[in-house]
Amino acid sequence: MSEATSSALQDFILAEVVRKSSEENVRSLIEKKIDEAIKGAVDDAFRSYGSVYKQIQTAVGNALAVGDDINVPAYGVMVMNLLREKLDASVSELLRGKIAEDMDELLKIAPKEVKFSEIVESMIRHAKEMGNGWGKVAVFVEESDYTAGSYHVGIDPDGDQRKRYECDTQFYVDAAGKISSLTVNRRDVNKIIGIAPYWGYQKTIFSAYACGSKLIMDDLEPSLEYGDGY
Repeated sequence: MSEATSSALQDFILAEVVRKSSEENVRSLIEKKIDEAIKGAVDDAFRSYGSVYKQIQTAVGNALAVGDDINVPAYGVMVMNLLREKLDASVSELLRGKIAEDMDELLKIAPKEVKFSEIVESMIRHAKEMGNGWGKVAVFVEESDYTAGSYHVGIDPDGDQRKRYECDTQFYVDAAGKISSLTVNRRDVNKIIGIAPYWGYQKTIFSAYACGSKLIMDDLEPSLEYGDGY
């Protein structure tokens, strides 16, 4: 390389160094490195060993803490409520249809008024069909100590029952003939999920209760014996 050529190359290099060292160019490079440094710092901070990650982990842990004394029953209730919501949301159309069908059957037989004597007669017919054609049913009609014309009633096709609360069907009827506090098959109907199979006389009482039919207490001391054996 000639001396002239070498001198020209040096001048070019020096010129490039000066150009690359200009304030604008150096500023651009510095900004780029600063961005890289910030990104690296942020990445490191959010890694499992980073300070920010550890702070977030601590904050989340504190938020989820339930203390030393966990209220297990409360958690149980919460879980059951969640399960119930899921079951309600996912119940099949077949089950819905079955419940609707059973309810229609129970409610369509409810007239505006029902006579107590007719219910007893229906129960006696049921007792005859289930027995040998003769026997005795149980009927307890006890007037309320607090309200005249209101009665606590218990009926059962099994005449061996000795107390009202032993009967398979029990209810309270007020002076206006409204039935309340109904128990069928010794189970409170307000606490039963689903519909149990009821006998005819039970269906009549339930439908009267559900539809607000008036129960006329026309016979407070019905005959309990039936059939040729008496």
